[in-house]
Amino acid sequence: MGIKELINRNDFVVESNQGEILKYLESILLLEELKSDLEGIKTFSEFLTVKDIPAGAEIIREGDIGGGMYFLMTGRVLVMKRTIQGDFYPVAKLNGGSGIFFGEGALFGQEARSASVIADEPCRCLVLDGGDFERFCRLYPQWSVGIILRLAKVVATRLRSLNQDYVMLYQALVSEIRG
Repeated sequence: MGIKELINRNDFVVESNQGEILKYLESILLLEELKSDLEGIKTFSEFLTVKDIPAGAEIIREGDIGGGMYFLMTGRVLVMKRTIQGDFYPVAKLNGGSGIFFGEGALFGQEARSASVIADEPCRCLVLDGGDFERFCRLYPQWSVGIILRLAKVVATRLRSLNQDYVMLYQALVSEIRG
């Protein structure tokens, strides 16, 4: 998704200092493979869009088809899940500036988003569209393999954590039922 498309969707797209972006990208563990080659970080940055997001804006909506991954440069977001009754409950609070990213599942297919992400305060994000990531991987396999492996580890860790949460909830439910 290019800048023109984002503007047409009324998202908040801004110009940003390239040096600021490169410095931030160098701090992200996910991009470790690119750090040894300044050209790698610079090339990767060309596949990103900068978005300023106002407080209260819904960045990702649970159930929508994913389009991109977000790197949270500044600000804070709340990751929210919806209950069967339609109520929201917070799953996580993420703070920018520390290499935090979310929405990475959208890079690997057009699946429904598993949670909503709301800007708790004004945020600046770098957005990597799924199609752009695929193009980056095809053009630069020497850098993309490391990124994909790190993404797989993150996804596996999050899945293990989710499984542990399910076990804990199941045990609590069984204890409650048994009295």
